[in-house]
Amino acid sequence: MNSPENLQSLSIIDRIARDLSVAMGPVAPYILAEKIRKFGTELQNFPAERLSELIERSSLEISDENKRISFQKMALADLDNYRSRISSSPEELGD
Repeated sequence: MNSPENLQSLSIIDRIARDLSVAMGPVAPYILAEKIRKFGTELQNFPAERLSELIERSSLEISDENKRISFQKMALADLDNYRSRISSSPEELGD
């Protein structure tokens, strides 16, 4: 069973995947899954403290510099939002 923290982590990873899809198209979920596997973990157990590293590593797959920068900005903004939700309202983790 997933803990509330894992469910919230899945939510942010879903947002990162959508951001990556904007830059890379339909191959993005596969790229993200590959990156997660290279961390030695599975999607459901991905450590929240390594999300910024996941964003950075995923961005290296984007050849167009403007799209890479745009992805990084979107994904990091989502991550900041995720972190502020965690720190301000732990009871909202399941949202």
